Amino acid sequence: MMEDVLYCKDLHDPIEGDSAKPSSMPDKEWAKMHRKTIGCIRQCIKVNVFHHVSQETKADTLWKKLESLYERKTAQNKAFAIRKLAHLKLKEGRSVAEHLSEFQDLVNQLTRMNLVVDDELQALLLLSSLPDSWETLVVSLSNSAPNGVLQLAMVKDSLFNEETRRKDMGKDDAQALVTENRGRSKGRNSKGRDPYDEWVIDSAASYHVTPRREFFTSYKAGNLGRDVRHIPDMRLNLISVSVLDKEGYESRLGNGKWKLFKGSLVFARWKICCTLYKTQVKLCRDVVNAAQDDSTLDLWHRRLAHMSEKGLQILAKKSLIPFAKDLVYSDVCGPIEVESLGGNRYFVTFIDDASRKVWVYVLKTKDQVFQLFKKFHAMVEREKGKSLKCLRIDNGGEDASYAHLKVFGCKTFAHVPKKQRLKLDDKATSCIFVGYGDVEFGYKLWDPKKKKMIRIRDVVFHENENIKDFEKSEKSKSTVEGVSDLTPTFSSLDIATYIKEVLITDEGEPESFQEVQSYKDKQSWMKAMHEEMNSLHKNNTYELVELPKGKKALRNKWVFKLKKDASLDLELEQMDVKTAFLHGDLEEEIYMVQPEGFEAKGKEHKVCRLKKSLYGLKQAPRQWYKKFDSFMVGQGYTRTDADHCVYVSQFPNGKFIILLLYVDDMLIVGQDANMVGSLKKELFKSFDMKDLGPARQILGMQILRDKKAKKLWLSQEKYVERVLERFNMKHAKPVSTPLGGHFKLSKKSCPSSNKEKENMASIPYSSAVGSLMYVMVCTRPDIAHAVGVVSRFMVNLGKEHWEAVKWIFRYLRGISKSCLSFGNSKLVLEGYTNADMVGDLDGRKSTSGFLFTFAWGAISWQSKLQKCVALSTTEAEYIAATEAGKEMLWMKRFLQDLGLKQDEYVVHCDSQSALDLSKNSTYHSRTKHIDVRYHWLRLIVDQQLMQLRKIHTDKNPADMLTKVVSKEKLELCVGSAGMNSN
Repeated sequence: MMEDVLYCKDLHDPIEGDSAKPSSMPDKEWAKMHRKTIGCIRQCIKVNVFHHVSQETKADTLWKKLESLYERKTAQNKAFAIRKLAHLKLKEGRSVAEHLSEFQDLVNQLTRMNLVVDDELQALLLLSSLPDSWETLVVSLSNSAPNGVLQLAMVKDSLFNEETRRKDMGKDDAQALVTENRGRSKGRNSKGRDPYDEWVIDSAASYHVTPRREFFTSYKAGNLGRDVRHIPDMRLNLISVSVLDKEGYESRLGNGKWKLFKGSLVFARWKICCTLYKTQVKLCRDVVNAAQDDSTLDLWHRRLAHMSEKGLQILAKKSLIPFAKDLVYSDVCGPIEVESLGGNRYFVTFIDDASRKVWVYVLKTKDQVFQLFKKFHAMVEREKGKSLKCLRIDNGGEDASYAHLKVFGCKTFAHVPKKQRLKLDDKATSCIFVGYGDVEFGYKLWDPKKKKMIRIRDVVFHENENIKDFEKSEKSKSTVEGVSDLTPTFSSLDIATYIKEVLITDEGEPESFQEVQSYKDKQSWMKAMHEEMNSLHKNNTYELVELPKGKKALRNKWVFKLKKDASLDLELEQMDVKTAFLHGDLEEEIYMVQPEGFEAKGKEHKVCRLKKSLYGLKQAPRQWYKKFDSFMVGQGYTRTDADHCVYVSQFPNGKFIILLLYVDDMLIVGQDANMVGSLKKELFKSFDMKDLGPARQILGMQILRDKKAKKLWLSQEKYVERVLERFNMKHAKPVSTPLGGHFKLSKKSCPSSNKEKENMASIPYSSAVGSLMYVMVCTRPDIAHAVGVVSRFMVNLGKEHWEAVKWIFRYLRGISKSCLSFGNSKLVLEGYTNADMVGDLDGRKSTSGFLFTFAWGAISWQSKLQKCVALSTTEAEYIAATEAGKEMLWMKRFLQDLGLKQDEYVVHCDSQSALDLSKNSTYHSRTKHIDVRYHWLRLIVDQQLMQLRKIHTDKNPADMLTKVVSKEKLELCVGSAGMNSN
């Protein structure tokens, strides 16, 4: 303990305070003694604890601070320690000394919390911690206690005596047996065979049973045969089928044989003998067997990607898999240009495959090798007492080596070079093995902390621990208040999911033409490529020519993408342009190599001279738009000034058609189905089109429509659920607001040290905020303010920032079904604006927000940090109203282009002073510094292009875009925005 260390160094007085100061000691010496004590304590604590006491200058206050961190005498800590002591149990196989040490540690914790456990109670608690197999001792001690009072010392002595007696009698926990194939060596020497014993298969036995007490001291622990019981009166060794079944083994019976499988690997065999199925279990006495544990059949089965037993036997017969003491490798190196001091230019090596021991001999000439081998042969047989069975040398050909193979997905420890770590940092980091180097030597490992793939040579493999074991060990690290390590922990995606994302492409999409050839659905991909090539030929996209001198041919690449269909049947019409970019005409002379897999026979040397644009060309999007725009204008459609991808046609009968183009997707809205059909026919004549029928989704948003009720909904429920599942928040506890009022996010929460930054680097913060931002932009104005706040810390995030992101996920978890609804016979555009005051704790800037609704549904919203620091709420609200005015004029012009007009365009503001300022220069002394650009608002209000009207703060839905609001206010805001969960 730290207190003992201080006593040994005579530095204990300062931790007791100034009252312990010797009267004869000068103040300067006393202060120096304080510093020594502080230094001694700080050398023994961890870095994360050091930050809590780094500012302490007196030893007694530092000591009290540490006590408050680790020995808080709260009721919760006392209850936890008592509960842990009461539930403590001696595990089978654990030593009594270890158990007593843990027991005494818990008692000492209670003592330091002023809870004294007397001697009798300690003795009773210690007895209650014993397992059922110790029941005889418990009863004996209880009955023999004088006056019914037990003493702790007596109980401890009895426990040690019982442990010694059990060891002598062989009744301690049995080690596991290992069943193996007999496996003859290649020699015929019967003296080298290990002893065997017969075991009988019993489907009624609850445990493995043996009468042989000697088994429990000389049998090797392994993966098969746990919970073996010793019963001296038994006449047979029994193997329990039920125990094997629980451990994941499968037994198969037939033709007088019984085989035990795990996957495709046969672990053991039994043959019927006198109505009993018997097998043999190998006695593992040889020390070499323990050294060669990595060559067991099970391990090689997993290393070779779960190869069948037959395949393993073939490799073993070819000597590709090593057996203990079977092989010695030899090779000769030379001639070396520079001679050694003894005039040698060659050397020969002999490597024992079992122990990896190396013998090296230098040679002057190569013909000395055979003589040296004879000496080596005699030497090793004389020293080891075993004959050399096989010498492998290089005869010009190289056999495949399996020595480097490891179990895929196993846990590893990768060496961290000195340049990449500090003196006290870990020398290795825990990773997961995912593959081998393609060309250069090394192993591919996945680092779950840094979320990236690394390639490294120096690796230690734990092949018996896989991904699931790794995850369980990570999740089992729990913390308790007052006694835990203060290093923050974060929930993250399971490791298997990260590795799966690294090793395969999203949605099973191939990345190259060669990869397609190995896919199960190769025919589907090839069909899609043939269709693409047919489109190129049909559109006369290129012609084969000789490459002119001085010209370079561009390379090309197949890009594969799965396209999913929507699943709802709605009224809006949707169309898709096949190979849209192929329709644009090129103005430049461009050459390209022929597409991979579709080279013209006999013309492989020629190149493609492009006549039309192609995917991947910088000119392609522009050329496609010019082609489509000229077509629509030729059909009598007008391109709207507000959005050049929206085309409108007004017909004499008062009906209209609106077409929205988004790259190669288009939505068509019209009042007359025949007119819409006519437009489709014209599109089919000019372009290679695909009619998708009624619109089901657009840009990831589901379109739902009830024509009878005259209502329409936009939903992202499925996308939100996928995002929650991706970030492991699908089962999180929901909350009622997008951002809790307790969050005070600022740069102060950002990590300052390199280690803290490294810990936070493994958090998928950017991708999480990006996913939230997409939801916010499309259908969720209620999270706009929260997403805007957390997006300010993308570069240097802290723990509190990540907690805020998870809070938003929890909010979405509660209302994932919420969607935007539209439906009202009166189509009116209305706007709402609001601003907070210095909501940004770092830059002291305010946040502007506006919300526009049409047909009772939100169609445009924004939550944005203002570019300047507002000196008053009037200025902040005035700036926000200016931004809302700009949006109102654009939307007004857009609706007028569509033929929709209204008498007045109103933006509601809850600041009377901002309304007054928009009409005249009131409060000149307090507003004269405002940038001239914001006074543009006065002009449009004066020209009656829009109106600013007062709205009560409690009824302003734009409040949720600028600040954290209560649950009740949030419900009002989302209701005004047309959001509902029905």
